[in-house]
Amino acid sequence: MAVLDRLSSALSDRYRLERELGQGGMATVYLAHDLKHDRDVAIKVLHPDLGAALGGERFLTEIRTTARLQHPHILPLLDSGEADGLLYYVMPLVTGETLRARLERERQLPIADAVRIAREVASALDYAHRQNVIHRDIKPENVLLHDGSALVADFGIALAVQTAGGQRMTQTGLSLGTPQYMSPEQAMGERTIDARSDIYALGAVTYEMLVGDPPFTGSTVQAIVAKVLNERPTPPSTVRDTVPPGVERAVLTALAKLPADRPASAAVFAALLESTEAGTGAGYAPRAMAQAGPSRLSKALTAVAFMAVAALAAWGWLRPAGHAEGAFRMVPMPAGGGGSGMAISPDGSMYTESATDSTGVVWLVLRSLVGGPTRPVHAGPVAFAAFSADGRQLAYWDNSSQSLLVQDVVSGAVRTLAVGLQCRGVAWLSADAVAVSTTDGALKQYEMSGESRVLRPAGSADSLMLQWGLAPAGDGLLVARATRGGHGLLVAIGDGGRRVDSLYGPVIGLSRPTVVGDVLLFMEDGRLWGIPLAANHRRAAGGRREVLGREGTSAVGAFVAASQSGTLLVLRATGTADRQLILVGRDGRVTPAAPQHADYRRPRFAPDGKLVVSMRAAAVSGPLWITDLARGTGQWVGADSLVFAQQWTPDGRLLVAARREGKGRVTRVAADGGGSATTVLERPNSIFELELTPDGRTLVWREDAPTTGRDILMASLDRPTEAVPVRVSPWDERGIALSRDGKWLAYTSNESGGPEVYLCRLEANGPRWAVTQGGGAEPRWGAGGELFYRKQDSVFVLRVTGAGAPVIGKPAFVAQVPAVTAIYEPLWDVRRDGQQFVMVRQVGAERREQF
Repeated sequence: MAVLDRLSSALSDRYRLERELGQGGMATVYLAHDLKHDRDVAIKVLHPDLGAALGGERFLTEIRTTARLQHPHILPLLDSGEADGLLYYVMPLVTGETLRARLERERQLPIADAVRIAREVASALDYAHRQNVIHRDIKPENVLLHDGSALVADFGIALAVQTAGGQRMTQTGLSLGTPQYMSPEQAMGERTIDARSDIYALGAVTYEMLVGDPPFTGSTVQAIVAKVLNERPTPPSTVRDTVPPGVERAVLTALAKLPADRPASAAVFAALLESTEAGTGAGYAPRAMAQAGPSRLSKALTAVAFMAVAALAAWGWLRPAGHAEGAFRMVPMPAGGGGSGMAISPDGSMYTESATDSTGVVWLVLRSLVGGPTRPVHAGPVAFAAFSADGRQLAYWDNSSQSLLVQDVVSGAVRTLAVGLQCRGVAWLSADAVAVSTTDGALKQYEMSGESRVLRPAGSADSLMLQWGLAPAGDGLLVARATRGGHGLLVAIGDGGRRVDSLYGPVIGLSRPTVVGDVLLFMEDGRLWGIPLAANHRRAAGGRREVLGREGTSAVGAFVAASQSGTLLVLRATGTADRQLILVGRDGRVTPAAPQHADYRRPRFAPDGKLVVSMRAAAVSGPLWITDLARGTGQWVGADSLVFAQQWTPDGRLLVAARREGKGRVTRVAADGGGSATTVLERPNSIFELELTPDGRTLVWREDAPTTGRDILMASLDRPTEAVPVRVSPWDERGIALSRDGKWLAYTSNESGGPEVYLCRLEANGPRWAVTQGGGAEPRWGAGGELFYRKQDSVFVLRVTGAGAPVIGKPAFVAQVPAVTAIYEPLWDVRRDGQQFVMVRQVGAERREQF
């Protein structure tokens, strides 16, 4: 019986196989239709002899490790299994062609295209390598070109084959890898290879895109392998003299025989590709800045500009109060980046920030303040970056993997010190030790040797919660933000965490403390303040003074970094005139919802669609503002500034709001502003999102727990102390949205490695179903089971039906997002009829970089 017939029969209840699309060394590809999700897919079936040699159970166990990879340039794995003795795996059907097909047609690609494709593949590899997944078979056949972008296919398949098959591979007459793209160590049959083997293969693919042939060719496999092991590749410029020197250096460095001589990571190789200047292969060239539309991955705090403040010591403690800011030398830095990845080297020569590349991927980048080049450091959202005292190492926390990483600034080598951290601050204790504060109030020390210890346990006697920044101060002390009763305290921690000395406080809106010399800097009320410290840094030596104030409507943001040489980086945050509340129709038509501009956050339609309630403030939390959409007018509701989330009651007469006053508290207030607020729920943890069931009797919320992170719970308002865990897991669940009938709860989780939308019922940790694959966030419900969500710059909609398990329809594009939206926590809402959206739009364009 033919393979196609066998597979069709075995999978008839799930897939309808159409025809064969092509064959490769290990598998045959078929076009199929996914019956459950009503979509076309590609099914790869391992050749029967190979599948029989491997055995199904071990192969499928190994291939599951690749299903967690979620990246814009990685073709995701949708499904896998064994059917009638055939091993198969399912991928999305990509319209376009393989890189091999394009090379066969054009032979040599335009240099700009070759570099772009190589950079996109490098971005995918760097992400996978950080998840400890090596591809092992990078070649033009495994690079798909879809809408001008590269997608890497078959991630981890070669590893699954090798791991599952072991020595039985020799029985099939097949070998892993393709000789023209094999690294020397892979060609020699070394069983343990690392990420640098993939970098070699990508170097060979890039070489072929530039030259038209792989670096080594021959009439037999043995002849090619002999050249791979013994010969040097011909420099690309010998064949094509228009290849820039920097690109040639990058490719030849990637093709080095010894892994140690290749770029330390795929991200470093991508940076080397951008260097077009003469010099050594370690050089980096600046990236061009390009105007673009709204960022694909918005930032929680949008930058207007970075400012370098020279000669910080000039203000010392000598300038009189009220001295003009002209005493500082302000130097505008590149706009559009910033955020929690800000750090500056001790000598003030370079700094890091978060920036978004042309594909929508967020990077931590390293910039020079003395005219040097810029280079990417790490792909993915990063927080709490900190340079070591000698400026040679950079510690930072990766939000996606919850990992504490240390990177060598020169070589790019990365070391993982800890995994599974809920971090709130990072600081260097010494050249070999990093301190971390966590969300549960603990202070921990991690050493380069791999050892770790608790400096200060969670739940200490004085109930200080250390968060939002650490800084070295004095003789090994740390200065941290600590909260008590909803206000911030500046404290010094010494003696291995046993002693806590209060320096200053309480302060409302305190964030990002930094010590420069004998001065402690911190943020409050959109301004930068300074306090002189005594010589031992254990007490304040005077009152505070304003160092940097507001500039018009723009406040100093939550992020500041200072070098010991006296250079200060400050992020100017969006002011009250920088955001606009808008209405967007399903046809994409945009109309202002109100004439005034303000810092709107989390708008929510009233049940009748005539009013919108939103937070309106410059801080993370703020008071409530109700906008009348027909009149364009608005009014305040309540005076409490510590509001994190709000929701209408089903009748539209009341509002429930999550407030923070030392703990999580939900209150109920009349929407017309009359009467006083009453408390309906109190929790030990902060509450950041709220939903009400259609009968108004059950509250669903997302809170930040000390041990499990962001979780979803619910409770009857009749019995608010009896909380039920809807989704409590090691992952972050947020962006909650309850369907109009109260049957389904949609939420966003990072359990797959990136943001995806899931569904579950309102029950204690019941089953959940994936809604999106390949990225999705910020779910909102329309009418008739319509579920909307955002993916990068676009809004999609699908329909959810079914009495038992949900039947999830095929997503359809709705509109571009002309808004600033924070991933996981929506800055938009959908009217009940699903015909209109309310969004928050940033006034003015952002800049996006080409990495």
